[in-house]
Amino acid sequence: MDVRRSAVGTTSRVRHGTGNVVKGMKAVTAVAMVLLVTVLSGCSGGGDGGGDGESAAGGGDAMVADDGSTAERGTATGLTTGALDATDVPARSVIKTGRVSLESRDLGPVRDEIDRLLGRYGGYVDNEETLNDSGGRVSSSTLQLRVPSTDFDAVLTGLKDVATVADVQQSAEDVTTEVIDVDARVRTAEVSLQRLRKFLGRAGAVDVVIRLESEIAEREAELASLRAQQRFLENQTSLATITVHMTRTDNPREDDPLADAGFLTGLRNGWQALGDVAVVAATVTGAALPFALVAGALLVPLALWLRTRRRRDPGRPVGPMAGPPLAFAGPGGPAGPGGTAGSSGDPSGSQPAPPAGP
Repeated sequence: MDVRRSAVGTTSRVRHGTGNVVKGMKAVTAVAMVLLVTVLSGCSGGGDGGGDGESAAGGGDAMVADDGSTAERGTATGLTTGALDATDVPARSVIKTGRVSLESRDLGPVRDEIDRLLGRYGGYVDNEETLNDSGGRVSSSTLQLRVPSTDFDAVLTGLKDVATVADVQQSAEDVTTEVIDVDARVRTAEVSLQRLRKFLGRAGAVDVVIRLESEIAEREAELASLRAQQRFLENQTSLATITVHMTRTDNPREDDPLADAGFLTGLRNGWQALGDVAVVAATVTGAALPFALVAGALLVPLALWLRTRRRRDPGRPVGPMAGPPLAFAGPGGPAGPGGTAGSSGDPSGSQPAPPAGP
């Protein structure tokens, strides 16, 4: 038992002794490194002969370039600062949008009411598309309105009272988390740029300057992009967007029936009617001309053929054919040239011949 305890005690003392030796070596090594850096800095300062400031800056830059951790530590510090600042959660950031479809017989007064409504709440027309009919009247119009987000509901209610509402749509998108993230990234990028510019001011070696300038340019581009996103989110959350689509109904407005009466109106209408008649006549003529040409091409040869045939074969008289007078045989013989029976050779021929004897 005594031997074991002795062995255990000896082992413990050996371990403690070894730990003390290791700690002592670490301390000696650290002191030696500090002395070595000091000696090197002094030698470089004496060798330059009056360039102490530049040598010190070069030594600092060399340390930054060698381990490459100083810039990263600055970035990490900025990230931590941004994360701590982000704990102060701001008010909710919401993007509000709406769409309203209006109908009216006359869109002119409707547009005037919308302009007055925008002036009341501090809004404006961001975009407009308008279509007119052949008479110059507005047939449809689409307006993109920007109004303060705090007055979004009031403006939407006011639009419902301007004209007949056909459709209403509204939506809200919460972008609070995105706004916090972009703001934190902007602050982090700004802190990182400040640190890099300080390092660049103390840089002496050319390669270190080049590397720092490249890093600064990259960080500046990233910061510009983040600031653009920040401005966009600020604009979208501070101003709501309402799209208004106006359509004129099919019912025409009631006009005065005598508004277009008068001599000049009648003359204009007469000329227009005459022109319409001329157009109709020309249309009918043009439509009938192909048929006339085809009919002429068929009928003219037929007429010529009939005319030629009549010349070759004269036509017969239409009445009954005339023939010699019939001769009747009587007691006095055949009728003479006078056409009377028994008057042959007797000019008088008025009496019939006496009957012959037995």
